[in-house]
Amino acid sequence: PPSLAHLAHSSQRQKTACEVNSAILTSQARDKDSKLPMLLKMLVWAQEQLQEHAACPRITDLLSAKLTGCAPPD
Repeated sequence: PPSLAHLAHSSQRQKTACEVNSAILTSQARDKDSKLPMLLKMLVWAQEQLQEHAACPRITDLLSAKLTGCAPPD
């Protein structure tokens, strides 16, 4: 129905997913915020720090987790 069309928008689905995740984590006596965003920020920071001291592969696309700057496997 047209009156529920706003629920189909990605922004509403994202908001609902965050609220559900928060409720699940709270019910399990855990922090209401997921740790994944902080872990990804730490990964990016660590890669930047390492890059200053050595040439090494790094993950540039966090969704696919593909490494760049490394030799192809044999």
